[in-house]
Amino acid sequence: MSKVRLGTRAPEKLEGLAARGAQVVRADFDDPASLAALFSGSDAALIISGDAPNEPRIKQHDAAFRAAKSAGSRRIVYTSFTNATFESRFSIARSHAESEAMLKALGTPYTILRNNHYAENIMIDAARATGELAQPGAHGKVAFIAYADVAEAAAGALIGQGHDNKTYHVTGPEALDQIEVAAVLSHAWGRPVRAVEITPEAYADVLAQRGLPPFIVELIVSLRAAVAAGEYAVVSDDARHLAGHVVEPASDFLRKA
Repeated sequence: MSKVRLGTRAPEKLEGLAARGAQVVRADFDDPASLAALFSGSDAALIISGDAPNEPRIKQHDAAFRAAKSAGSRRIVYTSFTNATFESRFSIARSHAESEAMLKALGTPYTILRNNHYAENIMIDAARATGELAQPGAHGKVAFIAYADVAEAAAGALIGQGHDNKTYHVTGPEALDQIEVAAVLSHAWGRPVRAVEITPEAYADVLAQRGLPPFIVELIVSLRAAVAAGEYAVVSDDARHLAGHVVEPASDFLRKA
C-alpha cells in the first residue's frame, strides 16, 4: 500500500505521481467528507495553504486542520508565508496569521513553514520581452527560493524528526532587489535589463488590463508594498536544514533562465 496519499481537486493532474506509487484522491477544502477520507489513517499531514480571499481561506484551513486532527494525524505541517503577521502590508498575510494561531491552538503537534517568494515568480519572461522589470518596490530585497527547494524542505519537515511545534523560515540563501535581479539577467543574457519603479496605481492598471480579478490585483499590489517595506529580506538557513542540502541562490537560478 502507498505510504503517500495526495489530495487534489483535480486528480488527473497528478497522474504522473500516481504512476510512481503515490495514492491520489480527490479532496477539496470545502468538502468535509473528502477531507476526512484524505487524512484517514495518516501519520502526518501536509496542508498547503489555499488561494481564496481571507475569510473563506481561513475557514478552509480550519476545516482541514480539524479534519486531520479527527483522522488521527500525529502532526500537521502547514505552508504559511514569510512575515505572516496582522501588521503586514500584504493583504493575505492575515489569513496566514489567523491560520497559524488556529493550528497552534488545536492541540496537535504542528510544524509551520513560512515560505518566502518563489524564484519562479520573478518576471523573467517580461524582462526578456521588454528589457524591463517594471514594478513597485524595486529597492525591496526578497530572499527568493525555487519550487524544488521549497518542496524538499517541506518533505524534510514532514518525514523528519524534531520538528514538533516549530516555525521555520523557508528562504533562499541571499536576498536580491529588482535592481540586482536586472543586473544578473543583463550579465547572463549579454544585453541590458533595467528595473523600473512604477507607482502602485500604475501597476494595478497593468494587472487589471491583463484581465486579473480585483481580488488578485489588490493581493499583488499589496505584496509589492510589503516588498518595498523590506518584509521579505531576511535570510534563514532553515530550508537547508530541512532539505538536507545547500539551497540554490536566486542569482544562480536567474543565470539559468
